[in-house]
Amino acid sequence: MANPEWSALRYVFARQTPRWWGNRFLVTAEAIALAALGLLYLYLRWKQPTEGMTALPDLRIPAANLMLMLVSLLPMWYAATIARHAGSARAIGAWLSLCAILGVTFAVFRVFELGSLRARHETGGLASVGLAMLAVHLAHITGATSSTVAISMQMLKGPVDETHFGEVAANARYWYLMVCSWLAFYPIIYLAPRFL
Repeated sequence: MANPEWSALRYVFARQTPRWWGNRFLVTAEAIALAALGLLYLYLRWKQPTEGMTALPDLRIPAANLMLMLVSLLPMWYAATIARHAGSARAIGAWLSLCAILGVTFAVFRVFELGSLRARHETGGLASVGLAMLAVHLAHITGATSSTVAISMQMLKGPVDETHFGEVAANARYWYLMVCSWLAFYPIIYLAPRFL
């Protein structure tokens, strides 16, 4: 028989829950892997500055993608803030839908960005790692966008309970990782060749 004291407790997405710890460990592991990839690229740029790079990378598409990613932080923050206060599921779903549309746009831009790097993977280690950074980040975009689509559909169609608000918060953290990792990769990939 259920203890009435336990059944009255509300679900929380806080530091004490396994979901919170799991999300933290996932984000930490992903951040370490992305940092290792960035450091490898910088090391190769230092050792072989032009290996595999036919020309300086074009900045137009990557800069536009960076700006879109920065803009996407605002609707994700709004969704997470509303979820933290257990607010309107429809409002959360609307903000997440906007993020999902932006995520699809990032992915489309990333496909065009692969050509703007002006590198071929078979021409050297530096080019291979640069393209791998774009591809790995594209995988992060795809994962974050897919998760955002699923959660936004749940919020819009229902039923929604308190556990779903925690999912919004976890999704927001992953979204922030995706954008922040690109904030680190963008200067490494696109600006370092101009200055190093």
